[in-house]
Amino acid sequence: MSTPVLSSGTMRLVKKIENGDFILPGIPEVSEKIRKAVKDDNVNVADLSSLIEQDPVLSARIVSMVNSPAMRTPVKINSVKSAVSRMGLSFAGNAAIGLAMEQAFKAINPVISKEMNHHWFYTNLVANAAIVIAKSIKSVPVEEVMLAALLHHIGALALLKYADSDEELSRSVDERKQIISEASGMVGDFAICVWDLPEQYSSLARDIHDFEGVKDVSMLVHVIRVAICLVGLNYKVPVPLPEWMNIPSFQVLGLPADSDSPEIQELLAEFVD
Repeated sequence: MSTPVLSSGTMRLVKKIENGDFILPGIPEVSEKIRKAVKDDNVNVADLSSLIEQDPVLSARIVSMVNSPAMRTPVKINSVKSAVSRMGLSFAGNAAIGLAMEQAFKAINPVISKEMNHHWFYTNLVANAAIVIAKSIKSVPVEEVMLAALLHHIGALALLKYADSDEELSRSVDERKQIISEASGMVGDFAICVWDLPEQYSSLARDIHDFEGVKDVSMLVHVIRVAICLVGLNYKVPVPLPEWMNIPSFQVLGLPADSDSPEIQELLAEFVD
């Protein structure tokens, strides 16, 4: 098999990584505090809520998530404490860690900032779909699936942050799309490693988009691949999707590779508002 020819932008990036010149933003302080808190057996709902409430944007995102169709909340929730209580400590902690990552990636260039917002919107759609799938199949922890979904596209955000300070990439939409296509998986896994996130998320970003691959991957990867396919039924996704029948993840999860099947339509109805 021939080695793919990388674009000039990706080659510059690879050289920067090799030279130690590609610097990722640090994990947001609030994420680090929450990560430590959820490992503490003595932390309760009030403790975690208090940490989340230190960040008004994150607080709003948590309340928005708990009220999303995927969470099936019977009564609208308006407070962080009620949201954490409804979600549970582990789920709320992972949600807060993933959602806080958005703060690490801000752009000065308004065009790139808009692209970042688009990628975050897509990421949240995938997270909602993944939550619904995990609740349906009941064979993988929902809180792990949710955080994996929020992290799976993090490489694209890191590359847009990099493009914001790169003169050539900041000028060219096509160059940015090319470098994201070629390097987002590599950079995503690099970020997950640098941020010292749990081992189950390692190699996540690189494996996700190999939809037709036969490599042995985690259930998290299978769930997110199918979640991307579900999102792709109603939204334009930033990755090429093969025919569902060619994606082994459907069979692994025991789901039909048919978008018109009752099972798939039921899943769609649960996360599409």
